[in-house]
Amino acid sequence: MRFFVLSSIFLVQFAPDVSGAGSIVDGEFGDSLLLRGVPPTVILSQGDPLPEWPEIWVEEQVNLTAIVPTTSHSYHNWGEKIERSWTAIKIDGQTHTQNQVIVLLRSRDFFQRPADTIIQCGQGVPSPDYSLPDDYSDFKISVAEKVTHQGTCCYSIRRIYNISLLGNVVNRDSQIIQVVDDTPPVISMIHPLFRLYPDAGEVPMFGNGLPEISLADVEVSDNCSDPEIDIQYEKISEDVIGVIRPYQRWKVRFLARDQAANKSEFTLDILQYDPDPPR
Repeated sequence: MRFFVLSSIFLVQFAPDVSGAGSIVDGEFGDSLLLRGVPPTVILSQGDPLPEWPEIWVEEQVNLTAIVPTTSHSYHNWGEKIERSWTAIKIDGQTHTQNQVIVLLRSRDFFQRPADTIIQCGQGVPSPDYSLPDDYSDFKISVAEKVTHQGTCCYSIRRIYNISLLGNVVNRDSQIIQVVDDTPPVISMIHPLFRLYPDAGEVPMFGNGLPEISLADVEVSDNCSDPEIDIQYEKISEDVIGVIRPYQRWKVRFLARDQAANKSEFTLDILQYDPDPPR
């Protein structure tokens, strides 16, 4: 059974229910079974043609007299809102109404997302920051994030802003936050003796062979990861002071590398005297 438009009212004709299946008892309205063909909400731009009025019908036999279509129109800063309604009227005076909303947007670019940005690993990721113009309170904004890792320390965040009206997404925009690590590890000397020579100059020591300097004499820090550190010894020269005091010049390098391949180096120049020269 279908209703057809005559003027502005749908008139009803009923076919007899010979099977008894699907019938509705008089006095029960059966909203979920009543109107068929009511379209969903439509989001358009101003200037777009309006959709045609649809054909509305019922699939169940009920004591209806007519289906009456109506329309209302409202204006907003963001555009226009048209509401089409279909009201089913029963013989006993009960009514049931279903609506379709048609939105005509003035522009879909009213939302300004935050600019793309680059931050250093270890800094706080900025929170979503956005606002809507006046009289746009009907719009809702939801935020989703997708993280793409590019190594241990570096990754990107794609922050997706979905702007919806009446449950329908009318615009979508993305912000890219790039998290990078281009800061090398920091090597700090913690041995009391060597801290007296932080910048330049030779550190005097006594000893034979490799200088008694180790990784325990430094500490290394990094913004994002636990860096690797190594130590290298290089003998630069050796000689004798006078006839009995041999000495050696050494260069000791501390090399640190983090997970983003940033490198740093800390160097000590050692002047090492033999504590027990031959006699």
